[in-house]
Amino acid sequence: MQEIIKGLPKSLKIVDLSADFRLRDTSEYEEWYGQEHRASDLQKEVVYGLTEILREEIKDARLVANPGCYPTSIQLPLVPLIKANLIEFRNIIIDSKSGVSGAGRGAKEANLYTEISEGIYSYGVTRHRHGVIGCSTFKDNRQFYPTLDANGESRGMQSTIYVEMASGVTTEDLYQQLKKAYEACVSAERGHSGIKVACYFPGQAPYHFNHPRRLTLRTSLTKERDEEFVILLEKGVVPHTHNVRGSNYCIMNIFPDRIPGRAIIVSVIDNLVKGASGQALQNLNLMLGFPESTGLLYQPLFP
Repeated sequence: MQEIIKGLPKSLKIVDLSADFRLRDTSEYEEWYGQEHRASDLQKEVVYGLTEILREEIKDARLVANPGCYPTSIQLPLVPLIKANLIEFRNIIIDSKSGVSGAGRGAKEANLYTEISEGIYSYGVTRHRHGVIGCSTFKDNRQFYPTLDANGESRGMQSTIYVEMASGVTTEDLYQQLKKAYEACVSAERGHSGIKVACYFPGQAPYHFNHPRRLTLRTSLTKERDEEFVILLEKGVVPHTHNVRGSNYCIMNIFPDRIPGRAIIVSVIDNLVKGASGQALQNLNLMLGFPESTGLLYQPLFP
């Protein structure tokens, strides 16, 4: 893709879904991907496409490097906390689990149905490429463990992130910072038929759904707002991949760890939408001046 993009007219707006331009330092690309970067001069103008974090830069960009699925699920909850100096860089542990599609579509023996069905396994334990992309902000002070969950799941991703809070910081401080960053929050109440959840957004009527059924935020979210696609759940409610299946949403929450001074963050996305094509369209909408949610509130599923 590097040489192809390099040869395209400068007038074109480009969102690259490959990993070719995600790493600012091309030497890191060469180390992790085992080949020379052939368009290093373009790296100077590339904008990393994490929409909610770099929105203004993306609007004016010609070339956007779309993040991968693991980095998206990791960076959306962590970046606001890091910017506010609420967590320590040391001892960040990230345990991410993905449906089978998270390993790509390439024909590999390890991904054959007979090999992967009805089980889970870790892959790329010490050398997964998304580790350097998703955690590059933390340099060497992070641990990243990707796992494929093949128990009937073709798609969906959950990242469980263990962090050490800065001195004097509480889990409530982390929760309020995420709420401030993404504005929307969800409340929930237990009923006889499970958990009834109401989603609240500024200036909009609450949207109700039953947890853990699929979250389908449709007509209630047609009005554009600052963060259309990131939702912070009410305290105590655990995110579920069913709630984001086939959607461009990232749902997250934060919990106190039993170890004093530590917290646990859980985020879920559909790795094929918010983790790939959906975020790419979200970025392209920004670059072309369309409403950010155009084409993203209704979509078919495959697989």
